[in-house]
Amino acid sequence: MTFQRLLERLRQAGGSITARMTAYFTLAACVMLLVAVTFLQWALSRNLYGEDHQFLRDKVHVIRNILRTQPLDQATLHEEFQWEGHTFRYAHYYARLLDPQGRIIIETDRMDKVVPVTVFPVHGKSSSGPDISDRWHKGGKAFMLMTAGAKAGNGDSDRIQLALDVTLEEKLIASYRQELAMVLFAGILLAAALGALSAKRALKPLKDITRSARQVSFETLYTRLGETRWPRELRDLALAFDEMLERLEHSYTRLSQFSADLAHELRTPIHNLMGEAEVALLRSRSIEEYRLAIESSLDNYSRLARMIDSLLFLARADQVPYPLQRSRFDVRLEIERLRDFFSVMADEQDIRIQVSGQAELNADVQLVSRALSNILDNALRYTPVHGQIHIELVSCPESGCRIIIRDTGCGIALHHQGKVFDRFYRVDESRSSASPGSGLGLAIVRSIMTMHGGEVGMESVPGRGTMIWLYFPDSEMTDLS
Repeated sequence: MTFQRLLERLRQAGGSITARMTAYFTLAACVMLLVAVTFLQWALSRNLYGEDHQFLRDKVHVIRNILRTQPLDQATLHEEFQWEGHTFRYAHYYARLLDPQGRIIIETDRMDKVVPVTVFPVHGKSSSGPDISDRWHKGGKAFMLMTAGAKAGNGDSDRIQLALDVTLEEKLIASYRQELAMVLFAGILLAAALGALSAKRALKPLKDITRSARQVSFETLYTRLGETRWPRELRDLALAFDEMLERLEHSYTRLSQFSADLAHELRTPIHNLMGEAEVALLRSRSIEEYRLAIESSLDNYSRLARMIDSLLFLARADQVPYPLQRSRFDVRLEIERLRDFFSVMADEQDIRIQVSGQAELNADVQLVSRALSNILDNALRYTPVHGQIHIELVSCPESGCRIIIRDTGCGIALHHQGKVFDRFYRVDESRSSASPGSGLGLAIVRSIMTMHGGEVGMESVPGRGTMIWLYFPDSEMTDLS
């Protein structure tokens, strides 16, 4: 099985990261060792072959000089062809000289039985032609053969045949190849062991993160992994895990606070209903008294119904994408309609509601109207007599549009401003029971703006008033002009 198939099976089977890293490390080490072993063997063979080839070329040069300068000196030729080849201890050297007709002039003893004339590479008759070499094997022995031309002093073109016994060299190369194979096998085993050890040590921080993650519970959501103690590759993971814990802690805190606030908000009207019912049943009463008790109960029922409706809306908005019924409408006309609706309440307090600007919005009319209605209701409730509420439409085709609602009310302290959009949050807890609101109005406004891809924010100065702005992106709003 190849490494590629092994890695593929590990991936498909969901193998451990340690096994994969070990396999990759072993594969890389195997490739490097294989390249190194192949290069070493090639380098040794090439060097030995080069030395043998150079040795035979030197002999060709010597014989050519003898034939050119001393063609009739048989003693020198005999020494070179007969005696020279036997001076080597481990490698035998054979030489043969042929005339132009291919007849043997002189050769080393027993050369015809060791390397016959016919096994040598064919060479042309030119004495200046290149030397031709080849390898030849016989009976477990290996020879390097060379054929070269030579021009004697008498003008004849003779042919030189040289043979060098390289059996020991080939045995050396074979032995070297076996040793390299053993080194390669041992190197692969060592690489696998080192790879497994390195992978385990490298993944130890990941196991520490896993152990820390298993210890997380609702009681320990405040704990953090931190990013400085981990390797650089795991810092993003640790940071993301801490951010997740922070979100969970925030959500859990909000859920706990929401449950407590919901119980508190539901308890007040239910206690009122129970108290009124108990008082009405203490003794017989007139029809008018029963009617008043029922009317008071209806007020509490209406308060509960509004609260439940708001909670259902917020729940649907949080869990799934709310289906917006988008349409293009004139925001100025919708605000004018809301001003008429709140005119009775405004006239009772002598509060003026002014509108400036004009714009068109592609959004859910009912939701936008609900958001503006919640803001206006809060503004009227906390703006003193003879106050003023100003609604401004600011349209900018390049960056979007804002709807700004300013009032001259009592304002909100700075430490409350970051929480007024939370559910059930009340700035003045002492007025919670008397106030007809449920503390969900601005939370609904924020959810509606999130549905439309917009933003909501506020600025307030205690004693001078509050400004709440709604921002719609450019794709949602265009200028009517």
